[in-house]
Amino acid sequence: MIFDTPGLVQEGICDGIVWPTALAGETLTEEKRDDPGRQSYHRLKITCNYEGHQDCARNRNVSFQHMAHYGPTEIIGFLAVWRERAHEFLNKGMHARYCHPSHAQVKAWIDAHPEHVLS
Repeated sequence: MIFDTPGLVQEGICDGIVWPTALAGETLTEEKRDDPGRQSYHRLKITCNYEGHQDCARNRNVSFQHMAHYGPTEIIGFLAVWRERAHEFLNKGMHARYCHPSHAQVKAWIDAHPEHVLS
């Protein structure tokens, strides 16, 4: 399998990983869709219940692109940093549109939370 091919269907890349169901005090859910005739996906979704952020959530696809630096834990770190930065944004719309955790922020979170490292 070629890992860096854009658009490559990445079936089974994280088979066997047990994703956490909560992160940063919020619900973390795994979503999959593999329906014929529709775009398939595998992603994790975190909710944000910060004050003024009603129905705020962020998805992160389970893909090689989103695991290139730190493996599956990179997805968890990205979503955790996104949630932890909620207080920097006035509302749900600003949080969803302008909060883009950097690789350095994700790495710092992973280093500070070794209990969340996935293999």
